[in-house]
Amino acid sequence: MNRKIIIFIIVLMSVALIGLMVIQVYWIKNAITVRQANFTRSVNEAASIVIFRLEKIEMKHHIRKKIDELSMRSRTCHVRDSINRMVLDSLISDELHKKSITTFYEFGVFSSSRNKMVMIRSNSNPETLLEMGYAFTLFPRDMTSKPDYLVIYFPNERMYLISKMWGMLLISIIMIIIIILSFSYTIFTIIRQKKLSEMKNDFINNMTHEFKTPISTISLACQALSDKDIAKSDDIYRNYINIINEENARLSTMAEKYCNQPYWTEGKRL
Repeated sequence: MNRKIIIFIIVLMSVALIGLMVIQVYWIKNAITVRQANFTRSVNEAASIVIFRLEKIEMKHHIRKKIDELSMRSRTCHVRDSINRMVLDSLISDELHKKSITTFYEFGVFSSSRNKMVMIRSNSNPETLLEMGYAFTLFPRDMTSKPDYLVIYFPNERMYLISKMWGMLLISIIMIIIIILSFSYTIFTIIRQKKLSEMKNDFINNMTHEFKTPISTISLACQALSDKDIAKSDDIYRNYINIINEENARLSTMAEKYCNQPYWTEGKRL
């Protein structure tokens, strides 16, 4: 096969392989983005239900209080009085499980009037909660004070989303590995076949050259014996016959060497 054609095939296959890998990576990235969007939507829906249930609890809390006490506390400390950390944790956990979200989470309640976290699930960093978490307005119908915010943070969100796609990712990785191995084997086979072709041509050329010499010698001896213009004697006849016999024996030896013994094995010359 022509060297230029081999190089062209290798380049073409390399471009195709890179293109397939880029498409596969792009597809995986888009799939992760879609998962992220679905995850965010599920968290928003779960938080909305949690806030709705908190409002119902808040309403029951207000009914038990006097109107004057309700007015005072709703402006100053309604977050601590009406929201219990364990109750809030239970509500969030319940709604997240309903949305099939099982990864570990942290939450906190941020008071904008005090400009600090007034409730945290565990020893999480408040700054991390505010920077990385999902924030939702608590009691959005309460217009009498500055809003408070429920912040939910998932430390292992990225790994959780990837774990949900492990089957698809595994299949994609296996397909990429198969493509790479197939490409490598194809290139190796093409290069090996080219080497074998070159070795075969060298072998044929060498064999042809070695056979031409005794054949030419025998041909010249036969012409000399058949030429009537050349004076012949018994010694001349014997010399020519000896030459023919020697070259014939040489031909037989070479024929046995090249035909009865392998010249190359597994792509390597003996």
